[in-house]
Amino acid sequence: MLGVYLGRQCLLETLAVHRAQLARARWWLLGLGLGLQATILAILVAAPTMVPAPARPLIPTLLELGSAMLGLGYGCATLVLLDDARWRSRLSGLAAVGRMALTNYLLQTVVVTTLLYNYGAGLYGRLGIVSGLPLVALIFTGQVLLSRWWMTHFRFGPVEWLWRSAACSRSALKARFSDEAPTWLLPPRAWPDRRLVRKPTWTFFSNLLV
Repeated sequence: MLGVYLGRQCLLETLAVHRAQLARARWWLLGLGLGLQATILAILVAAPTMVPAPARPLIPTLLELGSAMLGLGYGCATLVLLDDARWRSRLSGLAAVGRMALTNYLLQTVVVTTLLYNYGAGLYGRLGIVSGLPLVALIFTGQVLLSRWWMTHFRFGPVEWLWRSAACSRSALKARFSDEAPTWLLPPRAWPDRRLVRKPTWTFFSNLLV
């Protein structure tokens, strides 16, 4: 929901205007998120008895809060990098992954559960953080390459296309990639030029970070 809202507010088109605020938010969110999670995990490992029984049910919530802060911090850091032309070219390959977010989420779920659970390779419990990193890098690299190939031929990912078709029109499911097909089913080369003309009417975190 937050991503949809920020997209509709044209944040990506006005990064230069909000760069300073995003940069400040990046460090605050990363620092608070990392500090919160590190503190809780250190207490749980070193002295779990320090946590009173009434407060223990709050621990998962606090850890989730720290994860949310880190996620928002990573997002702000990425947006700051995208405002730099050099980094924008380096990160351009990730755009296709984001445009196929639902497809990649489901694909990653299938691949990872097949590798971890007993109906597949059964690696659960045998992979640690360090030994699992190469596998994570391999899976994500494969998704990046697959997404870039797919988005050079189609405007939407397969699951995104099915979702849009179900939401918009059943007839779209029957359409072929022909001259009569809807424009959103055609390859990118055939899309009409529809430039975004709406100007943003909001101030990003202005009251919080000034």
